[in-house]
Order: sequence, then structure tokens, then C-alpha cells
Amino acid sequence: DVDPSACAEARRLAAQDPRVGVFRGPFSSLREVLDDAGVTRLAGVLADIGVSSPQLDQRHRGFS
Repeated sequence: DVDPSACAEARRLAAQDPRVGVFRGPFSSLREVLDDAGVTRLAGVLADIGVSSPQLDQRHRGFS
């Protein structure tokens, strides 16, 4: 995700499970983001590629 507020909430939820990692960046840069984080193997990917109501309501979150 590129929305810092969404990433913060995802990190809060992910803290409950050590198997989960949250990375901030555009989906088009997934390989670079994972390389930078030292991730060499994945069991799965959950991508937030949608839009949330707060992103539409709050201009600074990416949409207006």
C-alpha cells in the first residue's frame, strides 16, 4: 500500500501474527520492496489494490 494510514493499521493488525509482513510501496515495485526488506521466499501475497472510503474523503491520503 502507499497510504501511510492504511499501512499503520495493517501493521497494528499484523503484529498479532509473526508470519505477516506489511510493506509500503506501489504494487508495481513489489520485487524491489521485497528485495529491500530481505524477503527471499513467500507463501502468499495479500495485496491491497482497492480504494477505501477514507482515501476518497481525505485528499491527503491519495485521492480527491
